[in-house]
Amino acid sequence: MIIFGGVDGTGVWNNDKYAKTFEYSFVRILYNSWTAGPRNYERGPVTADNKLSDYTYFSALRTYRHVLSNWKASESAVFLAGYSRGGAAVIEVAKWLKNKGIPVECLILFDPVDRTGQMGLPWKDTPIADTVKTIVYAKRMKSAKSRESFGNCGLRMWNSERTPYKEFWLNEISRGCTRCRGVVILGTELWKADGVSLLVDC
Repeated sequence: MIIFGGVDGTGVWNNDKYAKTFEYSFVRILYNSWTAGPRNYERGPVTADNKLSDYTYFSALRTYRHVLSNWKASESAVFLAGYSRGGAAVIEVAKWLKNKGIPVECLILFDPVDRTGQMGLPWKDTPIADTVKTIVYAKRMKSAKSRESFGNCGLRMWNSERTPYKEFWLNEISRGCTRCRGVVILGTELWKADGVSLLVDC
């Protein structure tokens, strides 16, 4: 049994409009296609991150509780995926799970950023936990001229080494880019849509 927890990126207040905007996000497609075990999807926070139920922290907390409620030692594995501030959320979830003795089989990060004080307080870049077995990190190139006012999080491992990542020239790396709607992890196709795969070989 493989437990899946996904947290998407920042969006509008209205849930219907948010769902339409993120209908084909990579995190959403992973969630929709997941058949290996219990799954949970969390929408991302609102732009100002000031709506209590949509705080990045609470998205992380609900994901964490989902894993805990389904975890069975020696029978379970955990896959976490996050985009933008959702990426910051699942990095934190992996750290919390480590404290419970639960490893993460695969941590999938789509251009993770942290613009809030809710993750890795105060305003710190939480390193990737040493209990994460496989990391897939897709990061947009600076030459894409997108989201230039803030950087990425999750760029450091537990031992202070750089997190391996693959850069892509995409303005919408994780929100349903029509050119790229798939992902391959270490040569194993995890999911695929529209006959196109996004190759992540880091």
